[in-house]
Amino acid sequence: MRRFNFSGKGLAIFAVGLVVGLGVALAVALWWTTSRPPSPLTAGLPSEWKAASAQFDARVRARFPPATPIPKFLSELNAEGFEPTWFEAGGAYGLKRKESDFPCVIVARIHWRAEQDGTVSNVRGRYGEDGCL
Repeated sequence: MRRFNFSGKGLAIFAVGLVVGLGVALAVALWWTTSRPPSPLTAGLPSEWKAASAQFDARVRARFPPATPIPKFLSELNAEGFEPTWFEAGGAYGLKRKESDFPCVIVARIHWRAEQDGTVSNVRGRYGEDGCL
């Protein structure tokens, strides 16, 4: 039976392999726990950011035309994982849904205005990354 001698070069190779293996396992675990399935509004978007954002905007506008009641609007988007960002500049409100956190933060955002009659107007969507490691 052969004995392994963990000294010098052999020990360094073992240590590097162990560190790389643990790093890969950590990366897979982070990706697995921070990504989430897409919502119906974000499913199947193109991989290019500009095209994905344009298609997301079109889906949002088609699903929530002007005069959509605010409770219906918020209820449906909340059910898909969108969370309010509350009041934004210029009288607009916002909602946000994180699609992924690792290695890049991918976010779907919806901006809208509240009308006096309790409906939404000026609904628009934006989809893209908010930064990467």
